[in-house]
Amino acid sequence: MDVTLRHELRPGDLGRVVSFHGIVYAREHGFDSTFEAYVAAGLAGFVTGQRQGDRLWLAERETTLVGCIAIVGCGSAEAQ
Repeated sequence: MDVTLRHELRPGDLGRVVSFHGIVYAREHGFDSTFEAYVAAGLAGFVTGQRQGDRLWLAERETTLVGCIAIVGCGSAEAQ
């Protein structure tokens, strides 16, 4: 099955990213729901303070989120 990438956010995407992180990090590292809150706060800041060049990519297999990555500027010549 093919994986598609996109960066335009649709309704529900942020919730899916938070859920994805919560499930994966609980399973692989034993994190609890406080990690989901941390991810949600970071995503909220990303969306409300988004600058040119900041981007969140979503990897999907059909309609299932299978991965994501964000690039956020941290100054004129750095990114995180």
